[in-house]
Amino acid sequence: MKGGNFMKRALIKQMIYEWRINVWLILEMAVIALAIWAMLSVTWIESKGILEPRGFSPEGVYSIEVRTLNVNSPDYNKEYEAYYYQDRDELMQRLKDNPNVEYVSLHNNTLPYNFNFMGNLMKIEGEPDSVEYYANCRKAQPDIIKILNIKSTTGKTQKELMAMLARGEVLLSPNKIYEEKFGDVKELIGKKISFYDVETPARVGDIVENIRRTDYEPRNEGMVLYPYDSNKPSWGNIALKVKPGKEKAFEEDFKTDRSMTRLRNLFLTDLQRLTDLGEVVNTPQKIDNRLRVGISAFLLITIFLGLLGSFWFRVQQRISEIAIRKTFGATDKDLFRRVIGEGLLLLLVGIFLTSACVWPFIGKIVEITGEEWYAFLAVEAATAGLMAVGVILSLWYPAYRAMKIEPAIAVKEE
Repeated sequence: MKGGNFMKRALIKQMIYEWRINVWLILEMAVIALAIWAMLSVTWIESKGILEPRGFSPEGVYSIEVRTLNVNSPDYNKEYEAYYYQDRDELMQRLKDNPNVEYVSLHNNTLPYNFNFMGNLMKIEGEPDSVEYYANCRKAQPDIIKILNIKSTTGKTQKELMAMLARGEVLLSPNKIYEEKFGDVKELIGKKISFYDVETPARVGDIVENIRRTDYEPRNEGMVLYPYDSNKPSWGNIALKVKPGKEKAFEEDFKTDRSMTRLRNLFLTDLQRLTDLGEVVNTPQKIDNRLRVGISAFLLITIFLGLLGSFWFRVQQRISEIAIRKTFGATDKDLFRRVIGEGLLLLLVGIFLTSACVWPFIGKIVEITGEEWYAFLAVEAATAGLMAVGVILSLWYPAYRAMKIEPAIAVKEE
């Protein structure tokens, strides 16, 4: 009787011991899942823009700055100040006359890789209240359509888009925030709009792809492209596109032909390829992404090693049980599936616990990040998949070793 009571107490202790191990494993997996989920979510939010259309083509495009001589320069002449806009237009024409150049445009903050200001409240003529339309505000002459290869989302040709800018119409891009609150942005075509920081209302000509500021920036904001009125005094730089394969020839002309880059007080300088500007702007984001991927990989390896140690100990504690099951006819495949299945079941409970902690706040997370809720669901599924692979790999070798131990030896050692 006393022996029976002792056996019962031993069995209860073993069950309590395994229960504690299982709870700690579940908590460990829940914390790990939360860390991986967060890391993958940040990486996705910061990197997903690379998969979206940029709204422009940087190949063969150059940026040129228009500057004036300093008053202390020996070549400076105060009388030439009155010719600023006339001289600027003349230098533009000289660029157009270069045999290596296709298109030239004056612009103000229009080229990508430039963190320009954003519009906020948009007023629609005929409607009493303003609406939210966050936008990167840009100004350019019609040739910018060809220079950046801007495309319509409604089927208009580039020639038609250029004609719209020439008529003084503006081009808008899709805007996620606006469309969520007020409807399809295409309904603005034909209406007159103005922003709080732009005085003159202008008619919306068409909806075009957004010129994003970087290759990684998600398209949460929009863009408004205003016509550049060269008849009005306004600051601006030059964007141009060279003919295919003529980049080096144009750069040589720009460097050696003084008549193309200098006129009275004005001179053109800081010639830069748009692809080079993009590399400078995108490099910090690339480094950040690589760092996050490296941290994620390190985290996954660390997790794998931690799970390997935990599951190795767990399987070793159950060798006698495995031996007894084999004695009663269980095959290695049956036992292997059982061990792997128990590990995956613990993972499932851990993932459920993580979900219970995160999903009540998903609305706030969506609001802050601007992402859709199903993006986080997909990231959670990816997290679960990665961890499942880690659990299987962690259990495979200790389970394989346990299967190779002869039942009689295992029971005797136990």
